[in-house]
Amino acid sequence: MIAILIAVLAASADDVSRAEMTETIEHLARLDRISGSEGEREANAYLKRKLTEYGVPFDAYEELVVESLSSQGAVALTNRLLLQRQQELLKFERDVLG
Repeated sequence: MIAILIAVLAASADDVSRAEMTETIEHLARLDRISGSEGEREANAYLKRKLTEYGVPFDAYEELVVESLSSQGAVALTNRLLLQRQQELLKFERDVLG
């Protein structure tokens, strides 16, 4: 999703006004884009539509790459949060048990 948004923002200033880019970002910000949700599907469809309007080339392969990278990022973040929580619990255990 991030790569798509970057493509929208990178479109030529002659092709896309600042107001249009702002509206695109604000629209996406209002959506609940949790992975696999209806909001994520709506955001993807909206961005595809906008990319077509802006004349930014984008195909199904690029969509798969973006989705894959997004999924990998989500897994990495989840792993990091779990590791951080585990470290906090170990510290708490050491503090309580002496």
